[in-house]
Amino acid sequence: MPEELASNAMCMNGRFLMIFGGTGAPFGNKCSNDVLAWRTCPGDAKLQILEVTGTRPPGQYGQSILCYDGYFYTIGGTNGFAYNCDIYRLNLRTMTWEPVFVGTGQEGEPFGRYRHEIARVENKIYIIGGGTGEWAFELMEIPMYDLETNTWTVLTPKADDTIKNTLAPLPRKCHSAVQIDTPNGPQVFVVGGSDGQSMFDDVWRLNISDLQWNLMRKTVLPHPLSFHSSTVTSYGCMYIFGGIEPKEEATCRNNTMYKVWICIPKLSEICWEALLTFHPNLDQVKRKTLLNIGIPIHLVDRLQPQ
Repeated sequence: MPEELASNAMCMNGRFLMIFGGTGAPFGNKCSNDVLAWRTCPGDAKLQILEVTGTRPPGQYGQSILCYDGYFYTIGGTNGFAYNCDIYRLNLRTMTWEPVFVGTGQEGEPFGRYRHEIARVENKIYIIGGGTGEWAFELMEIPMYDLETNTWTVLTPKADDTIKNTLAPLPRKCHSAVQIDTPNGPQVFVVGGSDGQSMFDDVWRLNISDLQWNLMRKTVLPHPLSFHSSTVTSYGCMYIFGGIEPKEEATCRNNTMYKVWICIPKLSEICWEALLTFHPNLDQVKRKTLLNIGIPIHLVDRLQPQ
């Protein structure tokens, strides 16, 4: 395992978990720019550092990453002293790094940041929040990078007009975000975070199609949270893990996992959750028995992968 494990970034690419960046203690003294891949196949799980060439991004932490169209992208980050919103990509076919955008301080470029989140729709990357050691950036200003034209545009989303006094999400960093596709278009859900002083327990939904923010009034974290991680299943169930929560006189880290449905699940998913609730030890039942009593094979595979 690498030594630089704080504020690294991870994403899934097929059966591979891709890990990039991070720092060790004390923060910023040593930062990583290695890409690690963990093959998650049962019986063949292994961690390896990818052998790469080209212009590698600098070692840093707090960046965001994604895999798209055969490339591994990294956006933004910090070495503990300077912050950037640079974009590099690794060609996963040739294992060659190349810069996509490197800031020069020109007008129109987004401010450097870390602990931001990103969303992607087709060839456009949306930067949501983030900040520096002192600042948290607005969620009412969303820098968008077009991978086709290689240009930045700052977008202004709409506040929640269903609430009196026009409610808008407050600036934040160290939040989490997940993205799902719905009949109304791509939706991004932003969870918790901090403005540097206070932590948030709210959940916001951004409709990418019309850039409309909506506060999820019935979906609230059990307590304010920052520096946590979130992911979402293909069926729309969001899982939130870890992070920092405020206490009376300090803050503390936790290893708690929460889940919440952010869309109406399929009937098969509702039935599956009910079955697991009434029979919590199904994972100990033989695979053949599960199939014989009529449980679909794709659900049996969740308990006992082939």
